[in-house]
Amino acid sequence: RALYPGVLLVLALLGPGGTTGQPLTLPEVQQQALLHHPQVIAAQKTWEAAQARQRGVRLPPDPQLSLQYEGLPGILDLDQHGERNLELSQVLEYPGKPRLRGRLAEYQAQLAGLDYESLRLEISAEASAACGRLWAARDLQAQAGESQRLAEDFRDKTQKRVAAGDVSPLEALRAEVEAGRATAESATAANQVLLAQATLNALLGRMPDAPLEVSGEL
Repeated sequence: RALYPGVLLVLALLGPGGTTGQPLTLPEVQQQALLHHPQVIAAQKTWEAAQARQRGVRLPPDPQLSLQYEGLPGILDLDQHGERNLELSQVLEYPGKPRLRGRLAEYQAQLAGLDYESLRLEISAEASAACGRLWAARDLQAQAGESQRLAEDFRDKTQKRVAAGDVSPLEALRAEVEAGRATAESATAANQVLLAQATLNALLGRMPDAPLEVSGEL
């Protein structure tokens, strides 16, 4: 349950969509996900509420105060009635009931705490996996971009050779097809990066298209 105070202070000041302009490290991504993920926030509030209930369940029920009239008062004169009775009552519980109620509240708080800790571990793992997918997508994007560059360079050179009469126009057509395929693969890789970034932003409580840089690699 311990968090890094320095990281928490920076992230709390920034808010869900904040950025310092510096790439986030994996531990910072995990901490920000734990700070801003709605399920974690809800689980923490549930746990805190369960803890707060423990302090009051052992107390006896509140006393009841009632006021009874015999005969209705007049419309203009409220003193015109038969009799008034003021009654104070207190429910007496079985001696062991408050203790049992306290034990039940204690167990419920423990279960809520376990659920909270389990969810924190789950979200932290999801943030790590999302970082891995983003790194992988960016590696593939870099490879696809390099393949596109090489294919376009080969296409341009082939077109010059065709113009010089060194190769047949069929070779230029093939090079053009390969360049088009490489361009499409590069666009697909770029879309995968955007998807991985949006997924990680969602875990961090940010807008899907918010700028995001995470340092590290696979």
